[in-house]
Amino acid sequence: MAAALPSVTARSFIWEEGTNAEIARRVLDHGEFLVPYIYGSPWLEKPSLLPWLIAAVARLTGQVDEFSARLPSMLAALILALAVYRFGLRHLSLRAALFTALAFLFSPLVMQKLAIAEPDLVVTALSFAAFLLWWSGAEQGRVGLLRWFGAGLLLSVLVMAKGPQPAAFFVLGIGGWIFTRREWREVPGFGFCLLLPTAAILAWAVAVYRPGAEQGWYGYMRLRAFPALPDYAAMQLRFLLVSVVELLPAAMLAPFLPWRRLWPGRGETAPSAMQALAFYAFPCCAVLLFWPTSEARYLMPAAPALALLAGFAWDQPRGRLLDLARLLAAGTTGALVLFQLALVGVAMPLYADRFSATRSDGRAIDAMIAGAPAFCPGLPTNELFYFSSPIRCFDNREITGMTLPAWLVATEGELAQFRAARPGLKTTIRLRTKSGPGLMVVYVEP
Repeated sequence: MAAALPSVTARSFIWEEGTNAEIARRVLDHGEFLVPYIYGSPWLEKPSLLPWLIAAVARLTGQVDEFSARLPSMLAALILALAVYRFGLRHLSLRAALFTALAFLFSPLVMQKLAIAEPDLVVTALSFAAFLLWWSGAEQGRVGLLRWFGAGLLLSVLVMAKGPQPAAFFVLGIGGWIFTRREWREVPGFGFCLLLPTAAILAWAVAVYRPGAEQGWYGYMRLRAFPALPDYAAMQLRFLLVSVVELLPAAMLAPFLPWRRLWPGRGETAPSAMQALAFYAFPCCAVLLFWPTSEARYLMPAAPALALLAGFAWDQPRGRLLDLARLLAAGTTGALVLFQLALVGVAMPLYADRFSATRSDGRAIDAMIAGAPAFCPGLPTNELFYFSSPIRCFDNREITGMTLPAWLVATEGELAQFRAARPGLKTTIRLRTKSGPGLMVVYVEP
């Protein structure tokens, strides 16, 4: 918590935090649980587990703000680090267990999300919890219906956070384990387990469906046309390189994994924790390596298992190269810990105006509008979250329905599109901001 808590309110909302916080505020203020309306538009992109958790915290703290919005992610990170350490103590040396916990918590992939109100760490905690519950039975030779049911419930909650995609780590990993080891007696339980999240996400989709919603779901699931081969090769090479960097320091020990022992040998019956971790992490990572729109953050559910696999590499028989790799990995871990502590303890207090820019700009825009109705062509919700003025977001089809004069909050590109759609209007830029997308406050007159 020391690595994240000091910065929890110093930094204003970034990335998709404003959207999640605004949904939580709509849940509390208007009871819009399944279909929240963000500045006049229904939010149907994905289920809203994280905003529901934020709303629950805000019910205790009294308001939706940076602290209540980010607390669920910080708790998920802490729980994951403790789970990795405890799992490591059972199967690794003490030094390796400590390394795996720190390597997970202070990997660039995880550090970016330590105090950020986005669902990645919550999803990772639920996915890894389902794996641990399954493994508690698998290592004894039989999972059992109760454990399958528990894992299914965890996956059902998971799909309510970010849709069905992150569940693929459990589905592909455990499915591959069953198929490879020919544990056909586990197939009914596995099928029952997958039935629960499938029913949950379908029930949500039926409950919130509106005509045209499928187009948003299609885009959110990254089901785009396959790019040209040169573009595809460049994209996947970038994904691979960025992933290796963001999985440091655990990635530094990957060459020293006993790779032959990760695949069950002929006649092998005793389950291996190292093999189970590999089955959980690698199949979906391999799919992402070839998926044309992959981003490194999609690897987050595999991060605990990959850190633990690095612990198994750490405990391999001593050798000159391995000793050097251990030293480099430990040094990298220490450097990342110091970087995070310096960021939250020194940089953010010294440059508070830069880290709180979206908050300051949002309030400046709000003061300029002074309570008058306003419109925006998109959803730059980090700045808009700090508004008290009524504002409505619209698409190009609704531009002609604006009541004039009016305020427009838009980026430079959106303003150009607006001027092209309504060439007969006078648009005067009253305020420019520098944070986020660079919003402008524009007064629109006939």
